[in-house]
Amino acid sequence: MTLDWEGWLLNSADAPDSDDSQPAKLVRQSLRHRRAGELDKALDCAQAAYALTRTDPEWKPFVEHVLGSLQKAMANYGAAIELYESAHAGMTELLGDRSPQAEVVLRALADAHHKAGHFDVAHDYCLQALEQTREARGTRYALGCHLLARILSSIGDYAGAAAANEEANMILARSKDASPDSMTLYAANISQGASYRVRQGDLAEGIALQRKALKLRRRYLPPNDLAIAESLSHLAGAELAAGHPRRARRHLRKVLAMHKRLGEHTDKARHLSDRLSYGYTGFLLGRRSAEADLVSVLADARESLGEHHQVTVDAMIDVAEVYVMKGRPEEALELLSAAIEGENRRIGPVFATRSDEERLAFVSTLYGARDLALSVLVRDPDVAPAAVLQMVAQRSGLTLDAIVQRRQAILSGKYPDLAADVQRLREIDESLAGLAFGNAPRSFRATRDWEQERDRLQARLAGRIPELRRDHDLVTATVERLADALPAGSILLQYVRFAYSEDPRGPASRRYGAFSLPAGRPGSVRFVDLGPAKDFDRLVDDYRKAIVPATGRGIRVRPPSAESDWRPLAAGLYQAIIEPLRPPPGARLVVVPDGSLHRIPLAGLIGPQGRPMVADTVITHLGSARDLLLDPRSVPAGPALVIADPDYGDYDQRQRRSVVTPAFRPLPGSAEEGQKVAARLGTAVVTGSDARKHALNTTDPPAILHLATHGFWHGGATGPGLAFAGANLPDDHGILTTPEIAHLNLTGTRLVVLSACDSGSGAIRDAEGVFGLCRAFTIAGAHAVISSLWSIPDRPTARLMIGFYDNLQDPLNAGDPAAALARIQAAFVAEGRHVREWGAFACYGLGVRR
Repeated sequence: MTLDWEGWLLNSADAPDSDDSQPAKLVRQSLRHRRAGELDKALDCAQAAYALTRTDPEWKPFVEHVLGSLQKAMANYGAAIELYESAHAGMTELLGDRSPQAEVVLRALADAHHKAGHFDVAHDYCLQALEQTREARGTRYALGCHLLARILSSIGDYAGAAAANEEANMILARSKDASPDSMTLYAANISQGASYRVRQGDLAEGIALQRKALKLRRRYLPPNDLAIAESLSHLAGAELAAGHPRRARRHLRKVLAMHKRLGEHTDKARHLSDRLSYGYTGFLLGRRSAEADLVSVLADARESLGEHHQVTVDAMIDVAEVYVMKGRPEEALELLSAAIEGENRRIGPVFATRSDEERLAFVSTLYGARDLALSVLVRDPDVAPAAVLQMVAQRSGLTLDAIVQRRQAILSGKYPDLAADVQRLREIDESLAGLAFGNAPRSFRATRDWEQERDRLQARLAGRIPELRRDHDLVTATVERLADALPAGSILLQYVRFAYSEDPRGPASRRYGAFSLPAGRPGSVRFVDLGPAKDFDRLVDDYRKAIVPATGRGIRVRPPSAESDWRPLAAGLYQAIIEPLRPPPGARLVVVPDGSLHRIPLAGLIGPQGRPMVADTVITHLGSARDLLLDPRSVPAGPALVIADPDYGDYDQRQRRSVVTPAFRPLPGSAEEGQKVAARLGTAVVTGSDARKHALNTTDPPAILHLATHGFWHGGATGPGLAFAGANLPDDHGILTTPEIAHLNLTGTRLVVLSACDSGSGAIRDAEGVFGLCRAFTIAGAHAVISSLWSIPDRPTARLMIGFYDNLQDPLNAGDPAAALARIQAAFVAEGRHVREWGAFACYGLGVRR
């Protein structure tokens, strides 16, 4: 048969007039009806054509493609996927797997999976389609980039979405005068790009671009085409973001009228989404019918799209917000719990296909329901808070959990075929460290290329490890499991920084709240509203200014002046963040900080007895409550490893060079510290020129790893780091970065002690905790990490560390690092020592629990 497959499949032309077969005529009629918005008639014609394929089988794959597109337009995504899969198989057999026709159906299949919420599958199919059109970089490639941008946007990767959108735009801008179809595609891409502008806060430009896209679509499309409705809907969203709900509502009223004219065959998901937006603008404007409208949308979405579709989840959150404002907290929390469950279904597939940074971007889009649930507790303190604590825990530490799962799967030996990718990841991180800290000038191009390759490798590894597809493992941080995982007699203090608004029509502000959960008692959760974040953060800043010294492990501690006395500030912080939770005297505290609380250890806060908390309390810090659920079991490990007093090289030479890291002075106190610690651990100390970072690459991971050296903070992608022998030399061989640490094999290492300045610092990433050395050592396999949050004095630190190990070996502490640290800190307190000498250190992680 003679058929312009590419023209047909691109939907850019009717069937060729030269083909007079009955299937061709029926498909031509179906396409014409579709273009006119008459989906019912289009479906009738396509089904009639399909019936004729029994006698003309060459037509079957194409008719299946047409039927699939109609089912997709009517939101019947399961049926559409089945038809597209059959069409792709038929076209592959008929024309080859790399034919233009097969590529178009493959892209349509990706779009159907995307609309159904199967983002991992959609992403894979889309990349396969792009690979087939990458060389030509024509219209079909632009279509693939356009689809990729929508998929990336759905998983929160707005930077990647904007880049794909811009690539499509460059191609379409060159060919926009070729045909009306190219112009409408160009308009669709402009509209999509405008949405990213709005998300980035560029509202004026976003609105202007949406209006341009709408104008183009109206010029080239029939009045009832859904693409025009889409532009109006996007324009309404931009106006709403700009604070113009009345303008948004006027646009949405036109959209709903178009849906009504299209009748039962309009796109159900889009129609319900537009109804939801219309109802929400009514809520913002105080319309009496708003609640009924939103509840109606939710009921219809549940029936038509299912409980876990994104439109249904959005409707749950909007209705819950109405209930919060109307003082119906129990109903609001019930809906928010269901919304969280719906969002949870998306986490596993996304985490199984994305890089670490892309996972972070996706998680950052999932805080809306959590924050609204916290607002319920602020408004109504009598509401039982256990369900909200569970929401907070299920939105915390997800990326760390996924990285640890990936590492454990790789080290298990089940995937030997991944060894090359894992080794390449390590090489890239070492190369990035060389660019950041070596003597060679930094290359933006090389950095970008390596970072992009790293992201691709991480995503590929994730896609080949089935463990990362277990959705339930990522979200089952229930209150019951957390309570059972806590040490006996301890209390979890979970702090959370969240968005809060008294009125949805006004701007949101940030607040802090805190939960307490006693070990083994999931029914005894308490919540306390701690107030506005700006007041809270100011208290933390004032406290740090009073206690944090200038810089360097070689500092001397001077008695504070009366004006800078830290004690009143420490007492004020205790009253602000501990006292409201009323922990029982002497109870062990397992603390999960958030926001600025990551910047201070709690040991130095002054309690009601007028002395620091550590004098009466053992405190353990966690990056997130999910850390309680990490595997606590001990595995065999090698002898302890102690590295101290490295030979950094010529200090003056380093000072004269322009580099991003400081020059490192010798640490005489760390030499004594290393010798005495090694003696207590029954091993030899590694010092001088032998104290290189490669000494960490041991055959048997050490049971205890002690590092007495300089730590430093670097604000780039490499984060904080540690200095080893040769750190002042013109290369990177003496610098150990956080990405490099994460590649170490510390499986079986019970404890890492970082006797170094600022070793607990890092970038604070919302509910994911601090991205620094502690997190990196946890990824590498360490059960607990002792680290500091400011520059520490050399000789007092050496004395504190020696006392710590004496306590650790004391049967009274049963090898508990947090208890051993608390005892030596309490001894410093009893001597009246300044908090700068002992208060920087904290224990992160619970260690091995037998």
